[in-house]
Amino acid sequence: MKKTSMTIITTLLICFCFTNYGHAKTETNQYYTVILKDRSKWTQSIKKIKKSQGEITYTVPEIGLIQFKGNQKVAKTNASLFKSLSPSLKLEKPSTSTSKSFKKPNSSVNSIKGLDSTLPALWDMQWDMKEITHNGESYNIESGSSNVTVGIVDSGIDIDHPDLVDNLKSGSKNLVPKGGLRGTEPEETGDINSINDINGHGTMVAGSIAANGEIKGVAPNTGIKVYRVFGNKSADAVWLIKAIIQAAKDDVDVINLSLGSYYIDGNIYKDGELLDNKWADVEGYKLAIEYANKLGSVVVASAGNDSIDVSNKSELNDFLKKKYAEEGKTFNGVGIEAPGELPGVVTVSSTGPTQQLSLFSNFGKNYIDIAAPGGDSRLLEKYGQEAWWDGGLFRQEQVLTTFNTGRYLFASGTSMAAPKVSATLALIIDQRHYKNRPSNSIDYLYKNGVKKDIEPNLAYWGNGQLDVYNAVK
Repeated sequence: MKKTSMTIITTLLICFCFTNYGHAKTETNQYYTVILKDRSKWTQSIKKIKKSQGEITYTVPEIGLIQFKGNQKVAKTNASLFKSLSPSLKLEKPSTSTSKSFKKPNSSVNSIKGLDSTLPALWDMQWDMKEITHNGESYNIESGSSNVTVGIVDSGIDIDHPDLVDNLKSGSKNLVPKGGLRGTEPEETGDINSINDINGHGTMVAGSIAANGEIKGVAPNTGIKVYRVFGNKSADAVWLIKAIIQAAKDDVDVINLSLGSYYIDGNIYKDGELLDNKWADVEGYKLAIEYANKLGSVVVASAGNDSIDVSNKSELNDFLKKKYAEEGKTFNGVGIEAPGELPGVVTVSSTGPTQQLSLFSNFGKNYIDIAAPGGDSRLLEKYGQEAWWDGGLFRQEQVLTTFNTGRYLFASGTSMAAPKVSATLALIIDQRHYKNRPSNSIDYLYKNGVKKDIEPNLAYWGNGQLDVYNAVK
């Protein structure tokens, strides 16, 4: 293991921000995603697509999903095989831009550990963990075990990070194909074992789940597996769909998706020409989530960071119309957020240190299932960026987590809220013996793993605000 120096990096609003507002542009040759009508004709369908000059680029046979490269003639020739077809969608890579870094303060300044000497050196900076663990009391009851695994579908992990290395179980996988995004990433080898994080987002997510060193996650002894779907560029949605399927097949207990996109259930046009009127990628998500639930996995997703009431379709459509207009596109239909709005998903909004909904968090009745601390930007808006940085106010409302090359980072976003819920579900599954019983673990979370002194608000936090101590006591 390489030796790393301890550095803390700060960043503003590290979001789930995998958003993609537009569909692929119609062109002579493009990438298509299809769902087969009859999965029993898998081999026959592959042969027919190839025979018509379609190049098979990615497959998820468990749900009858095929991605191929070809022109519209290939699509039309094989239309009778397809239940659903659409241009393949890309999801933008998560941002990890940093604004300020500094070394760990002297121990005399920041190693305030209270009465429990087992709390880590940087514990005093972890307002979020203090809040939901009752200042570390939940660790004395349940801190997880390697018997339960959280699968992180993201950009990989820093495989040598000292806070995470002991939690990483064998069997993690890289699902970015050789050549990366549509052949534009020659550095991507397609090696299934290449899980190292070159982006940082996956390592951040992992820290909230299972960090066990200078900081602590919700479940510091829980096992984690990583399913890498992002390199240096965007990802194809089909890679994420494949990752959900693979994690379920690998007996992962909780699948964390700190990601999402907006889609249109309807028709999309550019210059009066119909670009797309189906959504095979969304159908793929639905089938993958259903597959995972049947195999016993809980699927958790972040809600998004656009301050939108996703359940208010008029508001969401107005937001999407502005985004589509920037690309010269229009649509008729209804916008949705996926995977968070799909059946079988625990969707998580974000709260800040004041226990209010974070200013950036999406929300919506019958959309949000539970809320967890993910940071906020209220102090930033109140005092301005200069005072926020120079006065250290960012420490009061952003959350501290792990980052690449053994470092630590302050960040905020629903991406930081979802993994806390995933980790709590892992604790419940371990403690209550709910393995392969996703409905039981979710019901228990909603009933017992929330704060009892917070006013109900279905639109903001659904069943309540996360309380890890209440979940395991």
